[in-house]
Amino acid sequence: MEGNRYWFKNRKFGVGWSPATWEGWLCVGLFALWAVGVTVRFEKLGLPESAVLEQVVFPIFFGVFVLIVVSVRTGEPLKLPWEK
Repeated sequence: MEGNRYWFKNRKFGVGWSPATWEGWLCVGLFALWAVGVTVRFEKLGLPESAVLEQVVFPIFFGVFVLIVVSVRTGEPLKLPWEK
């Protein structure tokens, strides 16, 4: 990352990242809007419950995957709690 300005910082407790800049918060907010939009779209289309996996779960997993990729590329290197 140029200038060591990470969008996501390591969490103090546990494993993972927390948003550290407005860009990080924007990414998390866009993901939340994506997840809500996918769910609302499913409800409005009135599809059968058998379509949930294809119409809701897979798109949300895709959004999670994109958020993880963005976090890895723009965040601090991940440190495990037992590493010093």
